[in-house]
Amino acid sequence: MGSDAAQRLNDLWGEIADIGTAAALLGWDQETHMPPGGAAGRASVMATLAGIAHAKLTSPELADAIDAVEDEAEDDPVRLAVVPRDVVHS
Repeated sequence: MGSDAAQRLNDLWGEIADIGTAAALLGWDQETHMPPGGAAGRASVMATLAGIAHAKLTSPELADAIDAVEDEAEDDPVRLAVVPRDVVHS
């Protein structure tokens, strides 16, 4: 992915992946190291991260970035194959 559109998609997708990684780490920590009484606070943080990830996954900005990459990659099925398919367009 070398174009500006592809870089934008990569940046947006990287943010979503980072949020998922943070949520996974919090989930692991919840199961292994969370102090007593920390469940309510942890649940709040995890819900916030889930909401942010959902908003980013369904954002018009991400949909536009995907469309731009798809438009550029129409003649290149290999490049088109890297476009995320599990994104919910709003």
